[in-house]
Amino acid sequence: MKYSFLLILYLIGYSFSYNGQAAYNYAQRWANDRNPKYHDYSDEGGDCANFVSQCLIAGGLSLSDCYGNYGVGGTIPYVPNLQSCLTKKGWKSSTSIPSKGLPVGAVITFNDGGHTALVVRSGTNPLIAGHTTDVWMGSANYGYNNKYYWTSDGPGAIIWYPYVNGYNVNDGNNGYAGEFGVPAVALKVKSGKYAVHEVGGGWITASDNNVAGKGNPIDGVAVDGATYKVHLLGGGWLEAVSKYDLNDSEYGMAGIYGRVIDAIAIKGKTYASAHN
Repeated sequence: MKYSFLLILYLIGYSFSYNGQAAYNYAQRWANDRNPKYHDYSDEGGDCANFVSQCLIAGGLSLSDCYGNYGVGGTIPYVPNLQSCLTKKGWKSSTSIPSKGLPVGAVITFNDGGHTALVVRSGTNPLIAGHTTDVWMGSANYGYNNKYYWTSDGPGAIIWYPYVNGYNVNDGNNGYAGEFGVPAVALKVKSGKYAVHEVGGGWITASDNNVAGKGNPIDGVAVDGATYKVHLLGGGWLEAVSKYDLNDSEYGMAGIYGRVIDAIAIKGKTYASAHN
């Protein structure tokens, strides 16, 4: 029994140590660049598997026990070897995108193992990052005989946009938090009390830079002690609100129940929103 228990602990640690957000962060930095710590195979058959390997390593996945890890830093430059490694690691796989969607940090291989990329936006219509022909937030809807590899059952990882402290709906860099067309799933404000309302759910409250949100799309925001407004997915900016009352859906919060929010602007605060 003792040895069985230890084996179970080992398998749990072995299978679930991967951090998809850390892999995303690495991909964001290096998708259109080359990390000098690693070799570049772009002119030697392609750098796609080498780059995805780097992302996986950044996410905490060890490739040291996998066949074909002859790249600098233990990367796997050949796609079929990377596929075999993920199978060995116990990753789930399918020839179609799972019904719940792919999580951030999943891997897609294309064209019978001729190409691969990392998922950097989750869901049933994921976006990818990759090398050789460099791409960041590119479409995954191409290729043939594709295969999908993932470690969890769907979206859920929260990916944070940078903090902003402006309040200007015409300033996409520092005037608001979020990205038009991408559902917001969480909010952090560096000081004060705030809350988000999940679509079809309830309010989640937080304060002082703690996370309000669980990774599900939100349709309401309330911020105490500030003027704030929200932008609706597929719509526009709503009128500003300066009250915090979760029981007052007209003046005490910003948003419309059932309409997903994709951007948030808060006057006089430092804040960040997230997607998954």
